[in-house]
Amino acid sequence: MEGVIQICNKYNINVSIDSKPCLGIGIGDLLFLILAIKNNIIELPVYFNVCGFITTSISIINPLNALEFRIQLLKTLMDINKLDFNSIKFIIPPSPEQSSIQHFFQFNKLTDLHLACNPYNHSIKKPYIVFHTKIRMSNSYDYVSLKQVINTFGQSFCTNYTIVIIGEREPPNTVESKIHNMQSCYTELIQLKNSNTVIDLTSVNFDLLDINAYMKDISLITNADINISFGGGGSACAAIVFGRAIIHFDKLFRMTGIVFDQTILENHSICIYEDYTNMIEYIWARYGNKSILLKS
Repeated sequence: MEGVIQICNKYNINVSIDSKPCLGIGIGDLLFLILAIKNNIIELPVYFNVCGFITTSISIINPLNALEFRIQLLKTLMDINKLDFNSIKFIIPPSPEQSSIQHFFQFNKLTDLHLACNPYNHSIKKPYIVFHTKIRMSNSYDYVSLKQVINTFGQSFCTNYTIVIIGEREPPNTVESKIHNMQSCYTELIQLKNSNTVIDLTSVNFDLLDINAYMKDISLITNADINISFGGGGSACAAIVFGRAIIHFDKLFRMTGIVFDQTILENHSICIYEDYTNMIEYIWARYGNKSILLKS
C-alpha cells in the first residue's frame, strides 16, 4: 500500500476510500475511457481502483510500474486532448466485495473516434504499414489455422510499402495471459523481411512499461497508412483510437463493454473481418505487389 500512495503523491493524487463502481484498468479500457470523456458520453467523475496495484496480481507483474504508467498515460493524453485529469478519482473500496467495474461505453455515429497525440520525429519514411503482433481471441479459440494463414502470408506477401512490426514477441508470462490464451504472431510476421523492407520495433516483453516508448509507438500508429491487427486487447484498441485506417480480424467483434455504431466504423475507415482468409485477400489486393514476387 505504501508504494501505491507514494506513486499517487508523486502526481498530486489523493486516494480516498469509496465503494463507487470503478473503471477497467487495462490499457485499452483507459484509452476508451478518455474517448468517452472527450465525447461526453460518460458521467463524471469516474473512479479508478488502485487496489489491483498493491501486490503482484494475475495480470500485473510489476504493479507499481504499471500504476505509474497508467497515471502517466491518463495525464499525458488528457492534457493533449484538453480534458480534466481531475475528473478521475482514485479510490480504495472499503472491502473487496464492494468493488465493481463500470465497463460499458456506447459510441454512436456522431462520436469522434480519435484521440490526439504528440508527434515524434521518426526516420521511417511514408508510406508504411504497421502490423501488431498480439493476438487475443477467446480462451477456447483455435489459433492453429489462423497462425498457419499468417505464416503463409509472412512467407509470400510483397509490397512497395515499408512494413513496421510492433508489439510483443511472446505473450506475457502471466496467469491472465494463460487464461485468455493470448498469442503472438511475431514469428510468422518477421518472415516478411525476406521480401520486404521491414522495421522490427517489437519488444521481448512488456514487464516494465515506459510512457515515452509507448507514445512513440502511438505516433507510429497515427501516421501509418494502415494498421493491421488480430483480435482484441490494448494493441487493437490503440489502433482503433489512434490509427487513420485499420484492418482488423475478430471472429466476433466484441471488445468487452464497447459498442460501436456501424456507421462510425465506416466513417473512420475501420474494416472488421470475421473471416481471416477474406482479410488476407484484401490486404494482398490493396497493398500487395505480386510483380515483386515474380521478379524474385
